[in-house]
Amino acid sequence: SLLSPDDQRILRALSIFRGGFTSAALRDVTGASLNVLVRLVDCSFVHVTGEGRYDIHPLVSQILYERLQASGEVELIHVAHATCYANFINKWTESLKGGQQLQALKAIQSDNANIQLAWHWVIENEDYETINKMWEARLFNTGIDGEPFFENDELVSKLEQSPMVSHLVHGYIL
Repeated sequence: SLLSPDDQRILRALSIFRGGFTSAALRDVTGASLNVLVRLVDCSFVHVTGEGRYDIHPLVSQILYERLQASGEVELIHVAHATCYANFINKWTESLKGGQQLQALKAIQSDNANIQLAWHWVIENEDYETINKMWEARLFNTGIDGEPFFENDELVSKLEQSPMVSHLVHGYIL
């Protein structure tokens, strides 16, 4: 095997990302250092896609996700991924209200697939604390290309009907 057991664990965790990731997201979700990322690139498991982004081949990602599920770590990685992108979208929401709107829209758009995955996961798993972090960004729901950052009205309806919806989210809904 080319990789240490820890590097293999990190590689499995990379299967959670959709549409690529940054080194900061890798660190936040897996705890991996830049050195690990360099090793994964050198071994051709990860490729550089430009503008500070990385990705793995979709077929490799599918196999790795199956291994992630078998490892029993999939929920832990989903929680870390959702937290990472809730913090990411929360940070950029402030910029959407101010003078850095174009920069914020570009940053959000580049990780829209990851934001969508996190959004779906937190609603399906009724993670209200993380939903609260992401909710305000829903109000700024359209990217540069006119595509929504948050989709699936069915999920939002489920959330609105939940008796556990916090006052913060409920206040935004009303």
